[in-house]
Amino acid sequence: DNGCFLDLLGLDRPTFENLHDEVFGAGEPPTKRGRKAQLDWKGQLGLCLMFLGSRMKDSQLSLLFGVVPSTVSQVLARMMPLVIEKLRRNPAARIKFPNTAEKEELARMVNNREPSVDNIIGFVDGLSIPVQCSSQPEDQSAHYNVYAHDTTINNVFAFAPTGKIINACINYPGSWHDSQVCHALIDKVLRCIGIYALCVNQGFLRS
Repeated sequence: DNGCFLDLLGLDRPTFENLHDEVFGAGEPPTKRGRKAQLDWKGQLGLCLMFLGSRMKDSQLSLLFGVVPSTVSQVLARMMPLVIEKLRRNPAARIKFPNTAEKEELARMVNNREPSVDNIIGFVDGLSIPVQCSSQPEDQSAHYNVYAHDTTINNVFAFAPTGKIINACINYPGSWHDSQVCHALIDKVLRCIGIYALCVNQGFLRS
């Protein structure tokens, strides 16, 4: 069901199906001659998403998907570039700051929900994603997040009231605070926000 898909892959089932069709086209791609692949195309896409959304090693993923670790490595080496290439060419996957007309519509959406607010077009929050520990002391120290008591990468996302991400600062060391991570977002806001504003929490600068 959708809950299982969200928990394991980070996508609900319809979104997973849409991603599958975007990457492979409608229907199953033609297979090459020879021994049948251990995972079908949906299984390979699921493996790729599971790898991206967890800290599991190849050996652990191989147990979940019922294949040997070498197969996991081969699938990831093939699927990662393919998914990235397809999403780069898909307008629906593009992170884009809203234009003037879109900002007006987003502000109207927020105002309809909160009549006392008339200029907010989006919201900003940080996200720490756990990653594997590094064997290099310098890397491990840079990525250790004291607040989370874990090794992480830190990200800051700006998202519209529709839920779509409109700006992203990603893959910063876990030891960095959100206010350090969001410098690129601040530059974007100063250049493009106009009369509007983004709603932030106490972790971000106000000026």
